[in-house]
Order: sequence, then structure tokens, then C-alpha cells
Amino acid sequence: MVLQKLSWLHDYQYELLPNEYKGLKNEFNSLTTSLNRKSRRLNKILNEISVLKNEIQIETKKHNKLYSQLEFINKTYSPKSYLITYSKNGRGEYLQLVVKYLNSTKTIYLGSKPKVIMSLDKYVKNLNDINYGFKICSFLSPLIMKHFIKFNNPKEFLGSTYKMKDILEVLESEVT
Repeated sequence: MVLQKLSWLHDYQYELLPNEYKGLKNEFNSLTTSLNRKSRRLNKILNEISVLKNEIQIETKKHNKLYSQLEFINKTYSPKSYLITYSKNGRGEYLQLVVKYLNSTKTIYLGSKPKVIMSLDKYVKNLNDINYGFKICSFLSPLIMKHFIKFNNPKEFLGSTYKMKDILEVLESEVT
């Protein structure tokens, strides 16, 4: 931004000006000073923005590099689980929780669908025959992660057998 400048006046020339021009000249000088200050402040802020953009770019590269080095932890050590419903010789529906952990799968037999829904009803809000698949899986996944999988001995989970009674024991111990 380029400001227009007036030629400099000596004091005796300024004193000869009419009062209305003296007022305009004083207003012009104060406005010029104010604009110069704001212009310098703007340049300082723009420089700071430029520095911040550079710092963000550098830190983003470091962040992405660290993410790619640590990404395997989420893929490998975070168990993924889903619920399977199956029918056994036409006798009813049964539920199993399948947990994928360390590139292996582990199946936990839960029992018949009505018994599982009835036993987990006091722990899971609004559990019914329609939403049981999502609700049970989202309830049991963190519970299994917290109580059955140990990071210091990850193979223990895959080598052990778990059933619904083990899950209920853990839930009872948490309640009391």
C-alpha cells in the first residue's frame, strides 16, 4: 500500500496557512501516522503467518512419518470384533463373538440369542431382538480389550478359551 505524501512545510509556512487548512493538515498527518502503524502491524502479522505455515508444514511431515511408523500398532494390536448369528439344526439362534487379533481370529461362544439378550439386558440399555447385533458387539469389544487381552502377553488371549460365563463374571465384578 502506497500512501500519498505532501511536501514538507516549514513552521513559518505552516503558520501562514488559514485555520481550516491547518486542521486538515493535522488530520492528514495523524491519519498518515495511523495508516503507517497499521501497515507495519499488518506486515508483522503476515510475516508471522508465513512462519507459522512453514512450521506447520515441517511438523506435518514429521507427524505423517511417525504415523506411518506406528500405524501397524492400530492394525495389529487393536482387536476387531463382530457378532455372528447362526441356527443349529432348526433349534434356535445362537450367538458367537468373533475377535480378530494379531492376524488371527478367536471365537467366543455366547449362547442362545434369547439367553444372551436376557443376561446382558441389565448392562446394555435398550437391548432388544432388533438391535442386539450392534449393541452386544459394541458393548463386549471394549470389555474384551480391557479384561481378556494383555499387551505384555498377547498370545495368551489366542490360546485361552472364553465363554459367556467368563464375560458375566467380569461384568459382575465391575458392578460390585
